[in-house]
Amino acid sequence: MAEKGLDLAQADKDWEYLKQIADNPTSTGWKEEKNNKNDGVIVYSRVCDDQAKNIIEFRGDGEVDASVQLCSDIVNDADSRVKWETTMENYHILWRGENGYHACYNQSKSVIGGVISSRDFITLNVIRPTESGVVISAGSSTNAKLIDEKPGVVRGWCYPCGWIMTPINENKTKIIYIMRSDLKGILPVWAANQGFVGVLDQWFGKFKTEIKKRQSK
Repeated sequence: MAEKGLDLAQADKDWEYLKQIADNPTSTGWKEEKNNKNDGVIVYSRVCDDQAKNIIEFRGDGEVDASVQLCSDIVNDADSRVKWETTMENYHILWRGENGYHACYNQSKSVIGGVISSRDFITLNVIRPTESGVVISAGSSTNAKLIDEKPGVVRGWCYPCGWIMTPINENKTKIIYIMRSDLKGILPVWAANQGFVGVLDQWFGKFKTEIKKRQSK
């Protein structure tokens, strides 16, 4: 166990789970949900073989014109996340340990004039490279009481998720973004699942914009 009761072994399991996807990107079970040919982004979904089968796992695949290092820097830069990832209301590091371990707090914005309440998540994450140079940033929700729940904000739950960043060459990277979240509250699961397809597709556009912004400096 780590500081504040964080279970680093769980973060390691999440990292290994994403590594399995990285090693077998064409494994069975993935269903194509959207193919954005203009941006070169494909979104897939699959049903996981666990107790939460109604919580669909989503995956976004795309390529970006940036090094693995720059991609890693952007997705793990807490100070800038809310500036370019516009669905976020708040994002900050709650705890940072050695060897890439860290706990994060992120809060989404409410939508449709507050009809869909803001959600927040507390996740334990780890970022590290594989022997072949693929950088994986993985994590999931933790039960550690790092921050109290806020009035009007629904505390959600993230299953293993994160980014797989594979170098194609020194200036191009393949990104696989894994997302599987239970938004809780009264929002129907089917409605949340439909929304995740658009969220993943749009994320790549925002990510590419942030890449260009940093490269122009």
